[in-house]
Order: sequence, then C-alpha cells, then structure tokens
Amino acid sequence: MIAWIGGLALAGPWTRSAGEYYAKLAVDAYSAPEYRSPVTALPGVTESGTTGFRGEQFSAWVEFGALPEGAWRAQLALSVPVTAGHTEFDFDNGFGRVRGHTTVVRVGDVRLVPQVALHPTAPIAAALELKVPAYRNDSVCRDSPYRIYCPRPGDGQIDLTPSVLAGVSNPHGFAEFSAGWRIRTDWVLGAEGPPRPLGDGPAFAAAGGGHLSSLLLIARVEGNLVLNPDDAITPQAVRLGPAALWTVHEATGTALEARFMADLWSKGTARGVGGGVGVSARR
Repeated sequence: MIAWIGGLALAGPWTRSAGEYYAKLAVDAYSAPEYRSPVTALPGVTESGTTGFRGEQFSAWVEFGALPEGAWRAQLALSVPVTAGHTEFDFDNGFGRVRGHTTVVRVGDVRLVPQVALHPTAPIAAALELKVPAYRNDSVCRDSPYRIYCPRPGDGQIDLTPSVLAGVSNPHGFAEFSAGWRIRTDWVLGAEGPPRPLGDGPAFAAAGGGHLSSLLLIARVEGNLVLNPDDAITPQAVRLGPAALWTVHEATGTALEARFMADLWSKGTARGVGGGVGVSARR
C-alpha cells in the first residue's frame, strides 16, 4: 500500500489566515520486495508468493484559511489521491509453477483535516484528521482466482487522528513537531473478513529544514504505532527521508517539490522505499 504518501510543504503548526492557501498536485511512486496488506492477516492467508510490489499515486492537496479576516486563525485541508498498485507473484500450486501480475487502480483514502491555532501568534495548533476510504476492498479483483495478490488501496477503515503541532522558525530555517493519537473506528467500507481486534496508538512526525537561496532543504521522520498486541492488521511504520522545495516564482508562490522516504520499520504493511515530485502554489 502507498497510503503513506502525502503532502510535503504543508502549513504544519503555522495555521493559515483568511486569504492564505497552499495547493499541490503530485505524483509519487513506491516499491517493496513483498506485498502485505490487512487481507493477508486473515486466518489461513499468507502473502508468500509475491515477488514484488510497486505503486503510484496521483494526488491533489489543498489547505486554506477558513475564518474571516480578524477572526481566530483556523484552516481546512483536503487531500484526494488516485492510487495504482501492482504485484507480481510466483508460486507452486501442486501442478506446476504459476506466475503472473495484478494491477488495481482506485481513488484512495480521502483525508479532511480541520486545524485551529492555539495561540494568537505562536505556531501552536490542534488538528483533527478524518480518513475516509473512497473504495471498497471487497470489490477488488472480485472474480479473480488470484485475488489474494491484488493490492488493496488501503485498509478500508475510517480513522480519526487528533493531534497537537508546534514549531519554531527564523529567516534561516524551521523545525516542527506533531504528536497525535490514531483512533481506529469499527467503521469499515467493504470488509473482507470477520471483525478483528484493532488497536489505537500514537502517530508522530518531526521535520526541520534550512534555506539555500530559493531552495528549502528538509529532513523528516514520521510514523505510527499500535498498542494492542493482538492487532495484526493495522499498518504501522517508521519512515525517514529528505525533501526539497524550490520556489520558482516568488510573487505567486509557485514551487517545485521533491521527496524521498524509506521505511525503517513496518508491521502489517509493506516495507520499501518511495519518492515523488509535485508542483505547488501558496500565499
């Protein structure tokens, strides 16, 4: 799954005022040696046999100040991705070797994130991320005998993640941090098995960067964990990687963006590497 691919130059704790915005179109790619997803955690199911997984994502992200001028700062953010996943498989069915590949294209997890400043001027904010799948996993490769190998766009779960964000900045660079709690609800679109124990847990991120003329260089680490030891299906991972934003037109805030990330650790999802490019505008 490539649900981890998100925005790069988001506002973070710097909540946008009325008239301010950030918009981005991006394409990202991800590759892993083996496919894993919530469906492979069902009883009697194994992901063994997959010899490769890769995915692409085309996404749009927008965030804007949501309150009138002079009011308290609050913003709203929305992201809509289209994902394409590809797996290759190779296994022995008792009569010989079976080799093949699958491709699944779907609209992925839509994310809506309202955010409010917690201080009149300091970059401290609270946010609530709502993740809603725009797909049904039970419709993926419904009639294929190799359905187990078909990549799912996500876990099909509706999640809520409240978080607190804080940051510091000066003319030379910035640093920001976020800490939240991911709530795994019982709402599933297109469930593929009986209800299974899900675990809530922390979600976190930290980033820092510095300016080099019109180029902003960034390093970022992010991840999420689950505290329920019986939860074998919630994707968990810790990732690290660099990013860059090059402002090509100061007046319109137009910029080119690039990033790379590697999974340092994962459970319930693939472990691989990914990166992407995008074009954005901000004010």
